[in-house]
Amino acid sequence: MIKQGRFYLLDGVVEKYPSPVIFQIANKLFHNSTPSQYKEEIAKEMIYLLKLAAQQLDGNALNLLACWYENGKGTQKDEHQAFTYFKKAADHGIERKKDRLNDLYKEVNEN
Repeated sequence: MIKQGRFYLLDGVVEKYPSPVIFQIANKLFHNSTPSQYKEEIAKEMIYLLKLAAQQLDGNALNLLACWYENGKGTQKDEHQAFTYFKKAADHGIERKKDRLNDLYKEVNEN
């Protein structure tokens, strides 16, 4: 048994779940954490789970990762990484982020 944050992974079992299940686990973790808990440990677990779902091109996970990188939530602020995730999210059906993608593209290219 391998401990990854608060989740015990049994030889990659979590990684084998379909992305909507992984995203729901991450979502439950976020919504069931008190503000004091939602600091470094919870944020690392969220990023880990969201990246697993994003590897399966889950639009919601891609979008949330983009927001976290854009705002430096749970990770260092990284507009280039945010742009990459927003682009992938838009490419996978998250239409509401296309305007933000255009704005961020301009910001990234100015730097």
